[in-house]
Amino acid sequence: MELVGKRLLIVDDEPLFLQTTCQLLQKEGADCKTAVDATSALSQLETHDFDLILTDLNMPGNLRWELLQAGRQRWSHVPMIVITGVPSLPSAIESLRLGVTDYLLKPVAFPELLGSIHRTLASSSKSQASPASEQSDKIVGNSQAMSDVVAMIDRIAEANAHVLVSGETGTGKELIARVIHQRSRNGSGSFQIVDCNTVVEDQLALDLFGSVDGDVRKPGLLEMANGGSLFLDEVAELPLSLQPKLLRVVQNQEFTPIGSATPVRINVRFISSTQRRLEEEAAAGRFRNDLYYRLGVLSLTLPPLRDRGDDIILLAEHFLAESGRAELKLSEPARAALLAYAWPGNVRELRNAITSAATFCEGDLVDVSDLPSEITRTPTLQSTQSYMDQVGADVLGVTESTDSSLHEKRLELERVYLLKLLEDSRGNVTHAALKANMSRQGFHKLLKRHQISAADYR
Repeated sequence: MELVGKRLLIVDDEPLFLQTTCQLLQKEGADCKTAVDATSALSQLETHDFDLILTDLNMPGNLRWELLQAGRQRWSHVPMIVITGVPSLPSAIESLRLGVTDYLLKPVAFPELLGSIHRTLASSSKSQASPASEQSDKIVGNSQAMSDVVAMIDRIAEANAHVLVSGETGTGKELIARVIHQRSRNGSGSFQIVDCNTVVEDQLALDLFGSVDGDVRKPGLLEMANGGSLFLDEVAELPLSLQPKLLRVVQNQEFTPIGSATPVRINVRFISSTQRRLEEEAAAGRFRNDLYYRLGVLSLTLPPLRDRGDDIILLAEHFLAESGRAELKLSEPARAALLAYAWPGNVRELRNAITSAATFCEGDLVDVSDLPSEITRTPTLQSTQSYMDQVGADVLGVTESTDSSLHEKRLELERVYLLKLLEDSRGNVTHAALKANMSRQGFHKLLKRHQISAADYR
């Protein structure tokens, strides 16, 4: 059995789900432990080593996703799968930002869950087996926007100044930070991550500075990053009360652990990320000006995925190759759908969409029907009218030259519109429906109403 020896932590406040899932995974050979809330899950993580965490979002002690934040902060090497009964696009995007490997919806069939677990563990094994330097160069993209970014990375890496990386959520700020670190003179040193979204301020201070209690010393991330780089993820969220303490560390390369009177000297390069405009946060008094100027000596802005053109397809093909199904290809309608979508979650959302498509695709061609519904689901009436306007004066001239009623004119224009779509798509209904921003079923209904056969255009 493939899960023999794998240690899984299952976190959910539904006893039946916990019991059933645990029993099924144990039959597959997994060693499972369970927790009913975030607090007990964190306690388990403190005392046991796990290969994977399977967790709900909405449960006691996790009102602000403390488990996900702590998992990213302190157990970033342990992959995490979210399974939730209350899905939303913002929660999916935020989960991906926090490093969640997969995002599943309840009720989930056990084969689907098992497939996700196998893929996650396989991917985790590959990333742990590959040297960090081998992972660093996976910046996929040929667009001018990304070419400019890569050129800037090489220049920034050569310098030793602190760096501020800006960009929307999911644009790859952490990846770029890792590349800057690995290509810099301190690239052989440690790369530590601080999640500034951590809700509990005291915990964030403890994570940063570490502590000394009698003979017990717990080094913090600052000390662990000595000789390397410290990545301050979403630094705009750093509490104001901690900002002067961090400023002193950045200025003096020295800090004092909590509970100690002895300062510790360090040599750390600070690489920060933000999806906000830090200069605006400083002007509004939510971020210290002096800290902003210290952290942003060098700056780099990452483009959103929607501005990277065909990079979307290159990335999608890259993620397909990573899925373990090398035979999969993207159909032309699927390519068109990916290019037409706005990608609010950027590269992370694209990776998740392709992972989902690779999971459910039954053949060797990923089509529109295999993609998540939010990518293809858009209003039809306004988009249809917009497309009709683009058809031009020739089409409108046909309707204006008749004496039929307004309703008949609309039907005539609708028919012309459908015929043009089929002609442009060579009778491919899926592709035509996509161009119209309609569902395939809705497009078929229109064809039936006008007694049009798509086969005539193939």
